[in-house]
Amino acid sequence: MPADLYEGALSDPATRAACRRPRRTAALLLWLSPSLIVAYAVAGALLSWPTWPAALLAVQLIAVVVTVPEWRKRVRRYERILAVYPWQSHRGAAQVAQNGTVFLRLPDPESPGRQVSVRVRRPSVRRWRRIAAAGPEQEIWFAGDPRIGGVVALPGPSRMALALQGGAAGGAERAGRAEPAEGARGGGPGLRGASEDAVLRARAAGFGDGV
Repeated sequence: MPADLYEGALSDPATRAACRRPRRTAALLLWLSPSLIVAYAVAGALLSWPTWPAALLAVQLIAVVVTVPEWRKRVRRYERILAVYPWQSHRGAAQVAQNGTVFLRLPDPESPGRQVSVRVRRPSVRRWRRIAAAGPEQEIWFAGDPRIGGVVALPGPSRMALALQGGAAGGAERAGRAEPAEGARGGGPGLRGASEDAVLRARAAGFGDGV
């Protein structure tokens, strides 16, 4: 089912703006890095500056060129999920297991009495570890189905990251006394016994198709 049949979080202007920011940052870095190299090379030739700063800038440019496609891919995945699922607010859902895993403990959308743990993956896992450890009642936003995954963010939204099933981590479920979704690995469909609507939403959001 096409994602545009759903009204997800991406219909919110603030969410669209949050998704645009990484793209703008990437474009700025791609423009700025080579410009700095050229400017330094010209100035260095005229003023006899040392060449090693230009070499450092070149290394930075290579890092940017390698990193930017991953940023863009991640944002596309955010947008596909957010086009299908709306934000939901939760308090105290972000937790840290004894092994350092950051996970969310969220209610099963089709079994309110059951909770599911889903692991925060990337980016900024360290930042989310600090967020979870610093405030046990910290409000977080989640868009997705915790049985397979979704996007987690601080209210705004800001600090967006992927939360996906698969290896949610020995100690994570025990520490939070929540259950991992059966059959969910690497963000693939872990919706055994789920409703048809839940499965269609998951497919529209790109779960299980390698996106």
